[in-house]
Amino acid sequence: MDKFVGHWKWISGNNSFEMILKKEKTFNIIKDDHSCVDYIIGFHQYIKNGVIIENSLQHQNTNFSQKLKSIFGAGVIPGDILWAGIDNLSTGNNVKMEVEYIDSNHIKIISLKNDQGTKVYFPGETIPSSEITLPQNIILTKQ
Repeated sequence: MDKFVGHWKWISGNNSFEMILKKEKTFNIIKDDHSCVDYIIGFHQYIKNGVIIENSLQHQNTNFSQKLKSIFGAGVIPGDILWAGIDNLSTGNNVKMEVEYIDSNHIKIISLKNDQGTKVYFPGETIPSSEITLPQNIILTKQ
């Protein structure tokens, strides 16, 4: 996970995507045995045509327990791919993100996908859009 930690940015004209990824040791949320594991938590900003569309960078100094992260990753699979979830803040949706480690100065968002399957919403809950507005297939450079 360490190779994904850092401040990453992509810029193309008036568009940019920035994310700050941190590794944090916290209680294992999958097991109820009080063990600790490392997770990736992160924060992002998306600017399109010079306008801020999404921004959670103001929370970058918080930790996992404060629940202000917009990115959460639990592991790296062979091939140096980080699997994480990212909150698509402008649509109210959380999508699966695959990030490929290229080298010490570059990572690539190779895909963003909606979770498959049936979702249950209770009366009064807002149903998020399934549209993915974040850029994908982009290479970010370490800042």
